[in-house]
Amino acid sequence: IIPTPLPKDAKSPSNDMYFTDSSTSDLLAVMDACLHNNHDVRRAKEIFTDLRRARAGDPILETRLYNSFMEAYLSMAEQEPRNAAAWLEDMWVLFEDMESVHENVHPSAGTYALALLAWLRYSSEDAPNRIGSLAERTPHTLLRNLLDRQVSISMIVADRAIPSSDEAQKIIRALSSAAVDLNLSKVVTELGQAEMLGSTLPDPFQGVPEVKPTIVVKVRCALLYG
Repeated sequence: IIPTPLPKDAKSPSNDMYFTDSSTSDLLAVMDACLHNNHDVRRAKEIFTDLRRARAGDPILETRLYNSFMEAYLSMAEQEPRNAAAWLEDMWVLFEDMESVHENVHPSAGTYALALLAWLRYSSEDAPNRIGSLAERTPHTLLRNLLDRQVSISMIVADRAIPSSDEAQKIIRALSSAAVDLNLSKVVTELGQAEMLGSTLPDPFQGVPEVKPTIVVKVRCALLYG
């Protein structure tokens, strides 16, 4: 149930979230449009930076929005290999800002899923496009942080941010190795169960035909007059 709007001279976090002023709503809409299919990530980043500076701690700057930018930066690193290091640095800076919580934004399972995916693709030993300057972010440090925040590991490895089961399996193994090193037996067990379920459950869409568009043929009928 949406709360009753407050008078103009009163403020509250819920009121600001549900009844955002028109100019801010316009900026949020522009950001969403720019992020869609990475249409103009640079412009979206400029708007986002200005909003964070002007409205730090505002409820409209929620975790979902921060995760969207992390995902966009990671995607841009793939689209622009020459600028990959810069895009990834932007992503990690945003991630660290979320972990610091000084903007009142808390990292979620999707946040850590994106962080682990970035590590896998650009910092792990098997990464095809390894960038050495990003090597300090490891599954060990990420595992400690997410456990401190009581973020579900199962939710992380199942998050939509990880697009393939192959990458999910590699992340599970990396986290399992880190958990063994840190003597976290419960985490090892949880990850083992997640890996087993992911490898044994059948694909629910297997054998389901792809959706085909319906083509409507327009027929012109001649009118006959007697």
